[in-house]
Amino acid sequence: MMSYRYSSTPVRIDCGETAQSIISTSLRLPDFLLATQLLFLLCYCGLLLAVLLLTSYMYCLGERHRVKVLRVIGTDLLVSGKCK
Repeated sequence: MMSYRYSSTPVRIDCGETAQSIISTSLRLPDFLLATQLLFLLCYCGLLLAVLLLTSYMYCLGERHRVKVLRVIGTDLLVSGKCK
């Protein structure tokens, strides 16, 4: 119970169990939206991984690892594209 005083008489606001159940059911997202958000998250993480691998390819790696890293980057980008 919370009490607010706007005038000489106190006003009591009771947030009972019904208000909480109304709020929790109105904030629940539909299943298709959750699936869409999950796929976009996977796509975004794959693109971040590709950027990190590309940066390491350009600046850090020696000659013997370049072909392997290019294949990993290509596979990662293909999988990220399929998620979208």
